[in-house]
Amino acid sequence: MRLSVGTRWTLRYSLAMLVTVVILALLVYDRVERRIQQDAELLLDLQVQEVVAALGRYGAESDRFEEWLDQKTEVGDRTVDLGVALFDERGRLVLAKGVLARSELPAKILREGRADFNEVDLGRSYPHYLAKVPVEGGTLEVVIYSRPFARRAGHIGRVFQIAIPAVLILTLGFGWWLTRRSLAPIAEITESARRITGSHLEEWIPTAGTGDELDRLAETLNEMMARIRDGVERSREFQTRLARELRAPLLALQREIAALADEEGISTLGRRRMHRALDDAEALAEAVHALLRLAWSEAGRVPAAAVKVPLGALVRAAASNVAPAAELRGVMLSVGPVEELSVSGDPFWLHQLFDSVTEAAVASAPSGGMVAIRAERDGGAGVVSLRSGARPDASAAVREKGEPGVASAARLALAREIARAHGGSLESEPLAEAETLYRLRLPA
Repeated sequence: MRLSVGTRWTLRYSLAMLVTVVILALLVYDRVERRIQQDAELLLDLQVQEVVAALGRYGAESDRFEEWLDQKTEVGDRTVDLGVALFDERGRLVLAKGVLARSELPAKILREGRADFNEVDLGRSYPHYLAKVPVEGGTLEVVIYSRPFARRAGHIGRVFQIAIPAVLILTLGFGWWLTRRSLAPIAEITESARRITGSHLEEWIPTAGTGDELDRLAETLNEMMARIRDGVERSREFQTRLARELRAPLLALQREIAALADEEGISTLGRRRMHRALDDAEALAEAVHALLRLAWSEAGRVPAAAVKVPLGALVRAAASNVAPAAELRGVMLSVGPVEELSVSGDPFWLHQLFDSVTEAAVASAPSGGMVAIRAERDGGAGVVSLRSGARPDASAAVREKGEPGVASAARLALAREIARAHGGSLESEPLAEAETLYRLRLPA
């Protein structure tokens, strides 16, 4: 699945923000956890100092020291869950108070503990923090409950677990909004460029006036469109001037040929050729006039009424219009199959297009030949194929290619221009045995 530029940039922005937030959260959680650990060590150190001070004040064998320990471990803060154990120089337990009095682990802790600060499991939900310090005549062990510190770290972890998805959702929304705002000028440029066509070259791509990269892109496209507009205008002016200049000589040529054909002393064959030349000159003049009208239409001087026209109606109308000329040359027109679909364009020019192509196909067919026309859909386009050639049962003597003439060539050139103006194309391909294939493609 192809994603839009806005979606891709939103995902990239959100991913970058998510990675940044996660890394920041891990760093913060690590710092907080270390700080909580330091607070635990400080509290444990304070408890150790207090017990050591009481031990120095009352003595290990004093009843007052044992009473003080009872009061300290039983009446003190239950969340601390204090435990004290005193060992002699041989590692024998002298006394145990608090949580250590209810556990069988003090001697084991003494043997296995290697550091001044350890975590030990005394059968509770959370471990205990243990400190061992040497005292006069033995070793002192003091433990406190880690639950308050672990719950503080867990609370911070849960806050991050809730905050990270919330940050991700907010980042997605903000990233989408930011991307849409950032790409809005590109969308406006695209929409303006889509409105620019051969008949609407006056469109300009707006600029925001910020002078950034998008403004420079719009200015570059406007400069390019100005060059294209100047080139197209020069081309249209040349086509219009050429068509106008050709009309007068063609009219004079028609009058001269008509006058020569009416003179006496010309043979029947010469008179027939004169009339044929007159017909070609008239057709050529009509084609030049049509080119002039097409140039006006593309320049926007004659607004084109683009409507949906059935392809089958265009094919049958062209066959009907060209049928008299085909009958004079003995060319048989075969229409079908024709798929029912519509093409969009100016009906006048579409009929002119199909008439010109059909006339060119008939002119290129040998005398007594045939032209087979068929229309079908090819993806999103309608394709009309015209195959001109000899009939299957014709003798080799008549399998010679016809002479299209100047007028038919002009009509074919006109047909190509009309097809191009409607977003289509016209191709002709010579085949074997004096056959020619004309392939007209128009958007359906």
